[in-house]
Amino acid sequence: MSYPQQPVDPSQPQAQQPAQAPLPQQPYQPPQAPQKKAITAMRQGVISIITGGVSLFLFPAILGTIGFIVGISAIVLSIKEMNAGAKNPAPLILGILGTIMGGFGVGAALLLQFAR
Repeated sequence: MSYPQQPVDPSQPQAQQPAQAPLPQQPYQPPQAPQKKAITAMRQGVISIITGGVSLFLFPAILGTIGFIVGISAIVLSIKEMNAGAKNPAPLILGILGTIMGGFGVGAALLLQFAR
C-alpha cells in the first residue's frame, strides 16, 4: 500500500541532511602472492614423490627415507594450510603418495637386507 505524496510548500524550510564527507579512495593494491607455506608444502610434496618414486629403483634405503620424511612434512604443512582456508589439496596428495612410495622403498631395502 502506498501513501500519497504530500505537496511541498516552497516557503517552508526543509530538513536538510548533514553533508557526508567523501570516503578516501584506497590506493591500488596488486594481487597478493601465494602464501609461503603453500609453496613450501607443494615443493615438499614434489620432492617426496620424486625421491619416493626413484627409491623404488635406486638407493631404496636413502631415497626412501628422504621421501618418507619429506612426505610427512608436506602432509602436515598442507593440513595446516587447509585448516587456514587453502583450497588446493595437491600438496596433501603429493605428500601422501611420496610417503607411500618412500615407505615401499624402505620396505624393499629392508627385505633385500634381511633376505641375504
